[in-house]
Amino acid sequence: LLWACQIFCKPAGTGKSVPWHQDGQYWPIAPLRAVTAWIALDRSDEECGAVRYVPGTHAAEPVLIPHVQRVDPGAAIAYVADPALLDEALLASATTLTLEPGQ
Repeated sequence: LLWACQIFCKPAGTGKSVPWHQDGQYWPIAPLRAVTAWIALDRSDEECGAVRYVPGTHAAEPVLIPHVQRVDPGAAIAYVADPALLDEALLASATTLTLEPGQ
């Protein structure tokens, strides 16, 4: 079952960011047992806006962080994890996923 399909267009030089968020906050399904797949159309690395994630959190019991509406013309999305509730120690362990086209 495909729940949704979305494309983030981030043209070179725009500097658009995708702030910390949880995809589960966008999906009105229960139980929350879904995955997100990302296929790189271009090389994706730290320089050009690769995804960052916290390793191991997919295996833990889902904990949804409340999200807030944020108006930021520099961001590609406006519904983001409430910055006041983010665990800075956990985010410090985030890693960047480098992908080649087609991965």
